[in-house]
Amino acid sequence: MTGASAAILGPLTAAVHQFSEVGDSVAKMAARTGMSAEAVSELSHAASLSGTDVETLEKGVRRMQQTLVEAASGNKSAAESLARLGLSAQSLRKMSPDQQLAAIANRIAKIQ
Repeated sequence: MTGASAAILGPLTAAVHQFSEVGDSVAKMAARTGMSAEAVSELSHAASLSGTDVETLEKGVRRMQQTLVEAASGNKSAAESLARLGLSAQSLRKMSPDQQLAAIANRIAKIQ
């Protein structure tokens, strides 16, 4: 039974370890971006389906947040970029980071 147990427990232990690492990665990204762990998990899954890695996703979220800070601080270029989408830094700053991303993505999706 020892060989059979090892054959079953080995892959199970590896899977648990992998899930633990993924969970830790999601929690850390959520802390760095201010997004909920659930949103990070969903976005990470969507990113992997589209061939994008989590690091690229995080860089995009951070760049979005930087643009919002710049627009709110009077940077005309950043404010104009948001205005072209029909958004403002003031309205977006009232939202959570995952809501901000969704609002911007929805406006970009409507561009023809």
